[in-house]
Amino acid sequence: MRFVIIGNQRTGSNYLVSLLKSHPDIICYGELFRKKYEINKFIPNLPNSFVDIKYRKENYKKLFENLDRYNVTYKYWGFKIFPEHYLFLIKKIIKDNNCKILYLSRKNLLAQYSSLKIAKQSKIFFKKIDLNNEYKNTTNFDAKEFDFFINKMNTFDDLIKSISINHKQFFKIKYEELFNLKNIEKILEFLNLDTFDLNSKSDKILNRNIISRFDNPNDCIKYLEKYDLKKWLYE
Repeated sequence: MRFVIIGNQRTGSNYLVSLLKSHPDIICYGELFRKKYEINKFIPNLPNSFVDIKYRKENYKKLFENLDRYNVTYKYWGFKIFPEHYLFLIKKIIKDNNCKILYLSRKNLLAQYSSLKIAKQSKIFFKKIDLNNEYKNTTNFDAKEFDFFINKMNTFDDLIKSISINHKQFFKIKYEELFNLKNIEKILEFLNLDTFDLNSKSDKILNRNIISRFDNPNDCIKYLEKYDLKKWLYE
């Protein structure tokens, strides 16, 4: 069986992929449709034609059929994909009821916005638990940029809801729920898998005091007060 993790950047997709990888009945890939994804490295028996990203996108059904055969010893195989980058492909995948959908979202958009900005400037998008990465963990708050970010995230969320409304195997989970064992058990139940003590090789990078992530915290606080969004000061 197949599943796909759909979620915008900084909604916990790395963490969820790492968790699911630790289940003996699951193999979970990263961004199968990212240009720099070394698909022949992670799936060595695939035909070389799938190395080309354009061919991979145009022939995603053939790719899935190959992965069905390649991963026959597992009950499930899956991957993740970002709506921002591959919306046209997500629409096609969601129409396929043979693929279960795990949709990630994040309530605190200020936390998501700051996390994404810091990840891009530091070029560190996830941290392994056994590593102590040194990087600048603050960024600048830009009101216009944040307005655009909020609108974009809400648009994607509404769109995914609308195109998945008739999907029979759709499961939504919030970033904030990922770190609760009971919610992880619900994901395994959705996949019809037995409970297993899952563990992740990645960890959260930033602290829960969101305002401390900004070099200009006063500008951020003024914005939150203006729009009654002070609930986003902490996560």
